[in-house]
Amino acid sequence: MSQSDYTVQNSNGADVRADINSQLEAIATQNSGANAPPVTFPFMRWFDTANQQLKERNSANTAWRIVAAVVGGELVPYSAGESADQRYAPYETFQNIAVFDSAGVTEWDVPEILQSGQRKAYVTVVGGGGAGGAGTSSTTVGRPGASGGWSCGLIDLSDVQSVTVTVGNRGNRVSNSSGTDGEGSSFGSYISATGGQGGPLGSGDSAAVAGVGVGGDLNFQGNNGSAQNSDAVAIQSGRPGPFGGAGAGQRAGALISSGSATAPGASGCGGYSGNNAGNGFRGIVIVRW
Repeated sequence: MSQSDYTVQNSNGADVRADINSQLEAIATQNSGANAPPVTFPFMRWFDTANQQLKERNSANTAWRIVAAVVGGELVPYSAGESADQRYAPYETFQNIAVFDSAGVTEWDVPEILQSGQRKAYVTVVGGGGAGGAGTSSTTVGRPGASGGWSCGLIDLSDVQSVTVTVGNRGNRVSNSSGTDGEGSSFGSYISATGGQGGPLGSGDSAAVAGVGVGGDLNFQGNNGSAQNSDAVAIQSGRPGPFGGAGAGQRAGALISSGSATAPGASGCGGYSGNNAGNGFRGIVIVRW
């Protein structure tokens, strides 16, 4: 690694040769060094060893822009046309993933590459799904719960050492009662998603309201429940989350099969009396970088 002023000094043959060799070494190593080269030119390249970034001088020779960075031992380019303070192309460069799929709170230690700003995190947050309502008799049918909202986006975690990750729990069925609500999920204060409401008890009640995503580049509302009398169209299934998994309901004569949700954010179906309603499914938080 070497840097040079790119000026060959007048001197004896040996000194001139040493000066030329020094300049060739600077060219071969992309002017590598912890500090910028002392003399710069338009479109000059410099590998910043302190930040592990390849930089290029602009056409006016007034500033540097990052063109690539070392990620996992490889030199990864920025997206075409993007400057130092813009994003990497997220879908082509994921090399790591952290999945939080147990209900509760976790303090996540931010990886060094995200703390340094060389990469941004692509985060998906899904709220928990609501449970279905369980009616009070064989003629009072509960309604399906609503699914949780979800949100996703790129997050700059430069100089951030840790983030509190919260995964919302599912809504639970309750005998002869409305289902409980799903809980919200969040990635620190950056992105969050509320849980879906539990299904109401029976006829005359309004539909359960779905959760919503907040703070992401993309924010989605889940699927609302139903205000229709389930008895008229058999047992109504729950509502899917972003990964499907709605709790399936089925009626065959007096026999009721009330399914619980099977994927993050999905809701449970409604049911008759007792515990015939379905549980929702907990949320999830996924971090990729």
